[in-house]
Amino acid sequence: MLRQNNRTIKRVGDFAEQCTDRVSSDPSVTPICDSLLQKFNIDMGKFLVENQNIIEELIYPYTLPSSIHTSTDLSSATVTGTNDRLAAAEHGSISIKYLETVSDISKECSSRAMSNDVAGIKPCMTVMNSLNSHMKEFNQNARSEFDTILGTVTP
Repeated sequence: MLRQNNRTIKRVGDFAEQCTDRVSSDPSVTPICDSLLQKFNIDMGKFLVENQNIIEELIYPYTLPSSIHTSTDLSSATVTGTNDRLAAAEHGSISIKYLETVSDISKECSSRAMSNDVAGIKPCMTVMNSLNSHMKEFNQNARSEFDTILGTVTP
């Protein structure tokens, strides 16, 4: 699970890097890049809301970002990107914050696993299962964006 999640997160990073490199020379990719960022934010926002109590237990103090409330009622399957570079940049900024939270969770869970904290690893398993489900949803809904920008097909 952790490896699958890490692969998706790495692909999001690669995607963002490619978008950053290409948007200035080819503004037509802006909606594609923005679409993926919005899809990521929706699925990650849902993950964070659903697991707020467990996340708070793992990385206390933790508070849900205010940006979450604009995306949890949306579906990543129906998102369309914008040509507005400022809006796309804001969506990218939100994605970075979400990725930082996931990184903090992963670090805490790794620490608990390394210390053989059997009771402490249970919330990690719960949160990682949930993250994996949301990442699968995201991957499914972002196939075309990944393929267009990275030139690969999502497995």
